Amino acid sequence: MNFPAMLDVAIGLFFIYLILSLLVSGIQELIATVLEWRAKQLKEAIQILLGDNEANDPSAKQAQKIANDLWNHPLIRSLNQRKIIRGSVGPSYISSKMFAATLLEIIQTNYDFNASGTIDDIVESLKDNKILDTEIGQRIYSIALIAQRKASASENGIKSLEKEIRIWFDQSMERASGVYNRNVKGVTFLIGLGVTLAINADTFYIGQRLNKDAALRSSINQVATKYVAGSNKPSLDEINSYLDNITMPLGWSTREQFNKQVNPRYPAKSTLGDWVFGIIKLLFGWLLSAAAIAMGAPFWFDLLGKFINVRNAGQVPESTSKDKPS
Repeated sequence: MNFPAMLDVAIGLFFIYLILSLLVSGIQELIATVLEWRAKQLKEAIQILLGDNEANDPSAKQAQKIANDLWNHPLIRSLNQRKIIRGSVGPSYISSKMFAATLLEIIQTNYDFNASGTIDDIVESLKDNKILDTEIGQRIYSIALIAQRKASASENGIKSLEKEIRIWFDQSMERASGVYNRNVKGVTFLIGLGVTLAINADTFYIGQRLNKDAALRSSINQVATKYVAGSNKPSLDEINSYLDNITMPLGWSTREQFNKQVNPRYPAKSTLGDWVFGIIKLLFGWLLSAAAIAMGAPFWFDLLGKFINVRNAGQVPESTSKDKPS
């Protein structure tokens, strides 16, 4: 196969990965919304932020109580606009400013914390506090010490502490976001594997079809080029409008087609080894498709654009000169 044909096969394959990634992303997002994954992750991250997460640890129990008080605070409840399920976990996002203000109000009200006076007075109040658990109190006390070192003589004490709590919260949420994204990657792979099996998206078979069928390859490439040229971000609805007249190399059609997919030599005489190798290749083809889907639609959209640019750069443009040789 020459290089332009190989490039077209790659573009067709990446475009199919993009379509499947968008489909799986929509399914994953629906599940995450219904099950409130983000809200649950946020509440757990705040509990870990305040104290240890061991179930029998005293700091964990108090951290959970503070997290529940924070979640039931009117300001936090006002952020939860979701009405799909009664008894919703809570909001999926809290700003650092809202968190700091609410947390300080809770520990002032319920945990004998004096927020009046200078930052030095606040540090002493936290140092002598006997109601906050040692682990939780030590964490907030450490934040207060940082605020004390940074605060100017004229700066309000509670404002200095609130500023440092906001920084503390933002840094913790960055780590929590990384954990959430890794978990979502795993779920996306499992959903992608389910979709792959449901529509028989075998990477090796797709590549084989694109390699052998020049008309199919050309049709998919035209759609991919038109889509990339007219879109700034991946959208499944937009892609669907382009695919009305294209039969994609996906799906379960007939038993004969499946036999050919597993064993390209079918219906010629084949050995048991041919079938065993074909089944192993089919399984790896499904797994490869699921792994590709887990990479996400933005990844395939960007890569698709780069490959299309490489292909277009290799084409010789038609001359627009009106001069003719005499």
